[in-house]
Amino acid sequence: MNIKMMNQGIHFQDKNKYSLRYVKLLGILLAAFSLLIFAIVLWPRQTDNKQISLGQTFDQGNNQFQFAGIDTDKQSAAMYFYVTKNTIDPLAPLTTVVVTKKTHSGNDFHTQLKQIADDYYVVKLKKSAISNGRLFVKLGLGKDLS
Repeated sequence: MNIKMMNQGIHFQDKNKYSLRYVKLLGILLAAFSLLIFAIVLWPRQTDNKQISLGQTFDQGNNQFQFAGIDTDKQSAAMYFYVTKNTIDPLAPLTTVVVTKKTHSGNDFHTQLKQIADDYYVVKLKKSAISNGRLFVKLGLGKDLS
């Protein structure tokens, strides 16, 4: 690096002009990457997964369900749902998917869906599913659950 005295101060002259460009480019990339990480961590996430309470309704596909309650014993758990807005064809097979927050795959837990009345359904699953934390339940026709 050569140093030349100018009228009012010192001027640095770099032998390799491109190294300064690479340092500036690296600084810009690091700043952009830092902003991206900052945005990912602090930006509020929009999600449709909400915790429901007893008596609360939720939409799944073209249908509306109301959570009627849950019973547990040592081996299994049963969740009860009313269908408040029913567009389900009686001949079409209604299915259910229960997943956890971590996996979100449809094959997490073996569930059993039983129709008690025209508008009343029971979803049964093993007790081990509840010990895995928060569960997400999807009810509806196969095309509604994708």
